[in-house]
Amino acid sequence: MASAFRWLLQAWRLVELFRFSHRGATELSVIVNGSSIAGGFIASNNKVYLKVLNKGDTMVFPRVHYPSYCIYWLKQ
Repeated sequence: MASAFRWLLQAWRLVELFRFSHRGATELSVIVNGSSIAGGFIASNNKVYLKVLNKGDTMVFPRVHYPSYCIYWLKQ
């Protein structure tokens, strides 16, 4: 499954997410477990698309997107 998060590290109630870049496919992210995180991207017309994702939510990232390093605190 090429269009997924490469790895997920959970330590000290901190989740670190790394997404890789690719130009040829869209990416679907599904929140399987955990607390709210923010997901988003900036479109080619500079419009920001941002969504707070909770357990069970999904978000589609467009074909062209770039790597990002995101750090989120988990809620109890």
